[in-house]
Amino acid sequence: MGLIKSIKLKNLTHKRSDFFSKVFNSYKAEESAFITSFEVYLDKGQENFKHTVILFGEETVKEYDIIAIFKMVKAYYISKSVLEFERTKKYSVLLKGYLFYVYYQVMHYNNDKFAPSILGTDLSLLLMFTLTYFPDETDKIGKQLIKFLIFHKEKAKYSIESTGDFGLSNIVHLSSFLAGHYQKKTLSVQIKSFCSNSIEPCYLKAIENLYSNDEKVVGEWVDDMINFHLRNSKNDLKLPFNNEEWQYFPIEILSMLELRVRKGLKINFIKNKLLDDFIPLLGNESPIELNDDLKKLRSRLS
Repeated sequence: MGLIKSIKLKNLTHKRSDFFSKVFNSYKAEESAFITSFEVYLDKGQENFKHTVILFGEETVKEYDIIAIFKMVKAYYISKSVLEFERTKKYSVLLKGYLFYVYYQVMHYNNDKFAPSILGTDLSLLLMFTLTYFPDETDKIGKQLIKFLIFHKEKAKYSIESTGDFGLSNIVHLSSFLAGHYQKKTLSVQIKSFCSNSIEPCYLKAIENLYSNDEKVVGEWVDDMINFHLRNSKNDLKLPFNNEEWQYFPIEILSMLELRVRKGLKINFIKNKLLDDFIPLLGNESPIELNDDLKKLRSRLS
């Protein structure tokens, strides 16, 4: 392993104990009130709240709807799940934490909105996540992705002044493949119609050799996908993995490896720091029983 790659992997693993710890610990004082409001929504269905906040050094009362509340607390639930996963190595804990991210997008879909700073790459990664672990939630995420891709194509109203394919040759393209693999043919064709004519070479190699029995070949496409993940793990909206949640959780690689496991093929020969915590846990987490908060949230959004 090269020095640059080792440094990048070390930086990513530091995020596990650094970034998510900081986020989790930040939910105190004013932020904890938003968690309480979210719990009130789950229990009673209340959707509008008033909170006292500090603006320009003065206390003021602001009104928040449930979408704004959810925006503020979803990072708490994800960070909490990451830290618990790091401690217990229970994969279901992590998956249920990321399900809050799914339901955050479902809430926006139900209200005919897009979440702030959401991109096709984020929705495509969530689609891979639901296809793999929560298939009952795939429909709305898929529809939200298509709606966003139409918006992107027709309006091109990005908040940045730069060019890029925004995942259309890689992450979005791969989500089309996975949708087709899980018998979501119409969705797969719809997604692909927005994609580039070519696909990222490492992803094409992974698709073509997904079920190979040659460990060397499989190891090569996994390593190539890891290299692509590392190169594109920066806080830059032009890149596929532009936020810490996806930099930490390489669902695009894990979703492919899950297909191998479910086919009865080995993956225990794959050794890499980015995947080491996940590899032993794949193939053992379906179906996943929701906790009370997620059951309540799903009920509110149905």
